[in-house]
Amino acid sequence: MQYDHEKMKRWLLENIGKSPCLQEIAGEFKLSPESLRKYFRQLERKPISKFLDEARLRQMQEKLLTTNRYCYEIADDFKFSNDANAARWFKRKTGMTMMEFRERNGAQCGDANCLDEWRKRNRETDVRTQKPKTQNQPPNPPKKRNST
Repeated sequence: MQYDHEKMKRWLLENIGKSPCLQEIAGEFKLSPESLRKYFRQLERKPISKFLDEARLRQMQEKLLTTNRYCYEIADDFKFSNDANAARWFKRKTGMTMMEFRERNGAQCGDANCLDEWRKRNRETDVRTQKPKTQNQPPNPPKKRNST
């Protein structure tokens, strides 16, 4: 059965603040959790959990740059059990606290184009190391079995 991959990604991004579990996502698309896991990994070349983490991080970063809301309020939008867990998670992913991220990126831009500039930089560099991203290489094709 063929599924609309773009529709699935759109649904995941729209519902990221609800922190959907694998069973909920699978149920939404009438798949078993294992089928969803395999299907998503095959198309995205990464596990669904990594896709969700990256999307959650990107959305948190955008909120930090575009709002004056407190960090704990932003963390609450993403259903972290408490703001300390959100702070640890954010720092582990980016190497800086939410406030450091806001100060570093907001101070560099200082105008309405801040988010656009950040998005452009973020596409081209690794968030944690600030070095150019390497392109995802497609996996090696499966080896053919010798039929003897």
